Amino acid sequence: MIEPRDNTPTRAKNIHPTGYCPNQMADFQTTLTSDLPEFREVKLQSLMDAVLHPVSPHLLERVCKKLASNGYIGGPVRKRRWRCLPKHQSAAQNKTQVERFLEDVVDAVANLSTTKLHINVLADGNSIPTSSRDNNSRPDAFFYLGKRQRWAGDVRWTDIVMPTEFRNSYDTEDGYDTEDETDHYNKVMWSMHHVMRNDARRRFMLGLTCENAKARLWYNDRSDVVASEEFDIIKDWKQLIRIIVSLQHSTWSELGYDPNTVLLQSDGPEAKPQYDISICNANTRQTTVYRTLEMLSDVGMDNIVGHGTRIWRVQKVIAGLPVGPDHVLKDVWMHDHHVPEHILLKEIREQQPERACHFLTPLDYGFVTIGNSGPDNTHKTLRRGKLIPTGGFPLLRTIHIPDDESGSPRIDRRNGVGRPEDVPDLQQEVNHDPKHSRQHYQIVFEELGEPVHKLRKFTEIFTAIQGGWEGLYAMHLCGYMHRDVSSGNILLVPASGELPQRGIIMDLEYAKWIDDTSAPHDVKTGTASFMATEVQCTKHIRLGTLRAAKYDTVEAARARLESTPEHGELPKSKPLPVFRHNPLHDMESIWWLCVWILFYLVPAGHAAKEQSHNFKKVFHDKDSKQEFIRSRNTFDKWTAHLLRMPRFARLMYEWLGVLNSHFILSYVQQDAKQPLETIQVDPKQVQQCYEDGKKYLKLLIQASESLSGTFVTLAKATKQLASGPPTTLPGRPTRETRSTRKAGKRKQTEEPLAGPSRKLQVYVELPLRKKARTKA
Repeated sequence: MIEPRDNTPTRAKNIHPTGYCPNQMADFQTTLTSDLPEFREVKLQSLMDAVLHPVSPHLLERVCKKLASNGYIGGPVRKRRWRCLPKHQSAAQNKTQVERFLEDVVDAVANLSTTKLHINVLADGNSIPTSSRDNNSRPDAFFYLGKRQRWAGDVRWTDIVMPTEFRNSYDTEDGYDTEDETDHYNKVMWSMHHVMRNDARRRFMLGLTCENAKARLWYNDRSDVVASEEFDIIKDWKQLIRIIVSLQHSTWSELGYDPNTVLLQSDGPEAKPQYDISICNANTRQTTVYRTLEMLSDVGMDNIVGHGTRIWRVQKVIAGLPVGPDHVLKDVWMHDHHVPEHILLKEIREQQPERACHFLTPLDYGFVTIGNSGPDNTHKTLRRGKLIPTGGFPLLRTIHIPDDESGSPRIDRRNGVGRPEDVPDLQQEVNHDPKHSRQHYQIVFEELGEPVHKLRKFTEIFTAIQGGWEGLYAMHLCGYMHRDVSSGNILLVPASGELPQRGIIMDLEYAKWIDDTSAPHDVKTGTASFMATEVQCTKHIRLGTLRAAKYDTVEAARARLESTPEHGELPKSKPLPVFRHNPLHDMESIWWLCVWILFYLVPAGHAAKEQSHNFKKVFHDKDSKQEFIRSRNTFDKWTAHLLRMPRFARLMYEWLGVLNSHFILSYVQQDAKQPLETIQVDPKQVQQCYEDGKKYLKLLIQASESLSGTFVTLAKATKQLASGPPTTLPGRPTRETRSTRKAGKRKQTEEPLAGPSRKLQVYVELPLRKKARTKA
């Protein structure tokens, strides 16, 4: 078995649903800062030394003297300052003066540089840089690669290397403006994030904010977001020059670009990007180039920090042309203490050959290297030194987003490719530990498949989940837990050779050794809808319920009455053991996936109001999920939309009862230990739970065979409902269909009218109004 890795407790990220709307940019920026509500403040010198191109004191002094001789710097030697900036911060009437000053300084430094890369700065907050994604944010200014442009619309986001935001706190009539005191922080974080997710070449991003004369240098990689302590661009004018000189003398990779990933020329700046990606095989050391054909998923890039997973459909490139069959390329920033996926897959395949078909087949794999520095690592190669913290964690102001018209919490939106369509999901704070580094890893798989949330036939859906169940159990037999089951990492792959159509489970980067009892050190993001309820609460809830049930019996109460003195204290309850993810939690996630898909798909043409309401009720938060599985009445109430498919609701409830029984039996067995420090489920209990789940999945496939008709997503059905009266399928009437039919009976006695009644009323009234105006 591979050496165990540290335990990683799971936390849900703040948002899961599909893409944000461009006109909701403020909401999106707020969502981003909800995921990361504070940033680490570090010493300016340590940040510049760690992430900027090194500048020798001789070069810096030569540039400063040249700027002084050209009239940019003036005053006594010890009190030199910028001539074009006001002496006092309060004299700055607007940020335009600082923006123009920045352009002038960059031009002056550029004239002194002989580097091949051309770095320019543009201050144009009135137009939008071009992007392959919808985006309407307008950074105040930005440093970018390429020739000088007059407006932002001529610059691509992919060429921006340092977005810049300004704020003037003295631009209000009443003096200091506290309404948007961190708005420039939110905006620069959004701009750095947008570049990182929009350009697969980017390993990190720089940013700059300036409030009056107080500036901060920002840095964002897949591990962390940090900002320097404030520095005064008037008093500490050499620090600003140092930053600009570093940018002007940087190499391609020092600006954050990956030279192993080449952006191909496209028909236009808004075209979908296409790349040639070079992978050096970890075993053979041979390099192969793959050309991206289609983005299959980039939902991992929707978070400002984290694994940043992208998945493409690719072909090999030979002699400059793509050839051969299509494959899948996965690009991820994994924790450097985690075992690479190809090694884990090799072990599972060798130990469980009969279930090897339920995993993808690796073809090529390796860590990304830049030069001879080893695997690209957020701490060891992206940074050349340690960041020295100031001890401060400035907060990013979170704007309250009001509820929608229905009273439900507004859905925070993101538009990563490969998400389920827009449905509400749990909101929970995301945590990350910046102490632990990530390294850049790529792997190519042989098979192409469709994730569960893209399938529309229930026979195919449960066939895919059944295969995922087999793969999950294979991992358990090898001593591992998956810990990240979702609708996106269980796929249905087509028949190939002697293998039939089958389900597979993927994304093993968070797999963990079952017997690992080490203390947790990092917190990963997960998909809230599919999390086991105990994982969401990070507490063994069922054990607490079990102990409470024993305590509340009549016999236990009588025993306490006899043994407790008249004025004695209540006996203290035993503390619950430290929470640990166990294999039963993986299996509960599969159950939640089955429930989720029954809410996610709607018969085409069927009114979706009730189903949408129930979806929000079940998946609102961890407490609503807990209530759903704890109360039969609640379960029946929130699955009422399944009246057309009653067998599904019955099977899911019966399976839930069996699953809970396995938890209880395991916890009873474990609770006999004194003291109980951790819960480790008996492998026999895991096997029995697997056998039971296998039976229920077989029954769900059989039940699916009786279904006919077309199914659409809940999001699509809801949009259709909003655009016009729905037509329903034959069957038991719901509240919506009963009211519609009654209205239809009343209309049968009226004269037939052409078109919807609302439009007809408008056409009847218009002639009357016109006639009235004529008489007047």
